[in-house]
Amino acid sequence: MPNKLIAFVLVFFVFFGIGVCPCAASDDITLVINGKTVDSDVNPMIINGRTMVPVRILFDTFGADVLWNESLRQVIISTAASVIVLTIGSKTAYIDGVGRTVDVPPTIVDGRTLVPIRFISDVLRYDVVWNGSTRTVYVTGKKHASIPDDDPASLPSDESKEEIALAKLSRITAVEKTDAVDITVSLSEKIEPNVMKLSDPDRLVFDFYSVEQTCNNSNLQFENTSVTEIRWASHPDYTRIVVQTTEQTDYSFRYTSAACIITIGKTAYGYDDDDKDADDDASSSGTATEPPKVSGGAPIVVIDAGHGGYDSGAIGRDADGNEVIKEKDANLSIAQKVSQKLKSSGIKVIMTRSADVALGDTVMADLVARAEIANRSGADLFISIHNNAFTDPEATGTSVLYAGLSNSGGYGISSQELAENIQAPLVKATGLKDRGIVRSPEMVVLKRTIMPAVLIECAFVSSYTDQKVLTNDKKISDIAEAIYQGILVSLRQMDKIS
Repeated sequence: MPNKLIAFVLVFFVFFGIGVCPCAASDDITLVINGKTVDSDVNPMIINGRTMVPVRILFDTFGADVLWNESLRQVIISTAASVIVLTIGSKTAYIDGVGRTVDVPPTIVDGRTLVPIRFISDVLRYDVVWNGSTRTVYVTGKKHASIPDDDPASLPSDESKEEIALAKLSRITAVEKTDAVDITVSLSEKIEPNVMKLSDPDRLVFDFYSVEQTCNNSNLQFENTSVTEIRWASHPDYTRIVVQTTEQTDYSFRYTSAACIITIGKTAYGYDDDDKDADDDASSSGTATEPPKVSGGAPIVVIDAGHGGYDSGAIGRDADGNEVIKEKDANLSIAQKVSQKLKSSGIKVIMTRSADVALGDTVMADLVARAEIANRSGADLFISIHNNAFTDPEATGTSVLYAGLSNSGGYGISSQELAENIQAPLVKATGLKDRGIVRSPEMVVLKRTIMPAVLIECAFVSSYTDQKVLTNDKKISDIAEAIYQGILVSLRQMDKIS
């Protein structure tokens, strides 16, 4: 082709706005999440016919954890139900350790990671609608109201609509503590509330979306704390809890398998008077309690709450055969507390599950998925939290299992050393028999993980003595603190923190 003709073609493309590469377009695409327009320094764009959105903007809105592993160039998205691993430039994604093809691989634009919104919606069951006339992407999650009714062109067709089952909100109770109040919201599944801080008067508002409130609207009055009143009421698609206070007040969340617990006041920082005493005891015994200093890339720790969903694990019963505790519930309660402590110290955490779910259709598939999540996330440590059981209710005690030395190369610590670092403070926390560390190369989650890995047996759910430990909130907090301290000691040994 003559040079003049080439020049003419290029000028024609530029003048008429026709891109030389027709694979991408990024002009004026609006992202609306749960009815609110979301701004980002990098706008959504269309690449190879697929709408790509900034991953952190999307998942921060839905309360998921988004981690970036620079060495592997991977994005790890940890939600209540799934762990998703996406690799920049790769069409293979991993959901709970199982590979799945992505039409368009994740990419980085101006320092932001963009992912195909349709793939994410298919995996997490979010409702995604593209309105071509307004160039708007609507994303609606379970927790929020639907797409605005005044934009019928944006609504999905009848074939694409799904009936969403509402979670049950059955009870709201509150307990007054020293300088704090604990509000327990009983739920059939984990729901994270939207929060607003308001003034004149000072109050906190917690909105739980997509719930069916089966208890009555009511209110509670308080006199001895900064909380003066708690009131709640059901609305068409959410329940609102209003906490009126005498001043601007902090709050925090923690979750069990059946409730969201909101702490208002001093213990929102993660401790109460009893916990502080426990810290003082630990300090006097020489256990490290000073917060870690994280410099550079924060270490990644996978916390695995054993069992879940159809797999309840061991079931603890009393002498009359009545159920006292399910292992899966105790595991999750401890795991969530450990996760919260690590995150507050600047350490990245991936929970293999943060709700009552299984990660595979069979027990073996479930176990393999947990190990794969750790391997593909480039984690530094893998901590699997369990509780033991035996036919003899006299069997009691605490132990930590490890596979051996095969998965310790290059990490600065062996699985055996990791087990030792956790076992010592854990025995003190439980007050139960020291069953020592145990080499267990046959354990699936231990032999399949490539980083230092342990499986903790905190106590025996089958023991009447141990059941008292596992059903005591203070003891559960002590157990979580001990595991946390063991992890800190190990990360320091690995030169990951100082």
